[in-house]
Amino acid sequence: MKPYLLIVGYKYYPEQGTGDWIGCYKTKEEAKEVWDGMRGDDYNFLDKWYEIVDLRDWMDWIEEEK
Repeated sequence: MKPYLLIVGYKYYPEQGTGDWIGCYKTKEEAKEVWDGMRGDDYNFLDKWYEIVDLRDWMDWIEEEK
């Protein structure tokens, strides 16, 4: 299972739906490395935002709601 979801967007507002979802990774560090690579050559990276979400937390929340 790859529980860490990397979400990256441009400017302040996120894309509609899942347009900002980049991918899922085995570790938080792996997701962070992908983010670091994405912003590496981009001089506009200050306009980007990112978040790494542990999907297991979402699954726990859904279970609690049942």
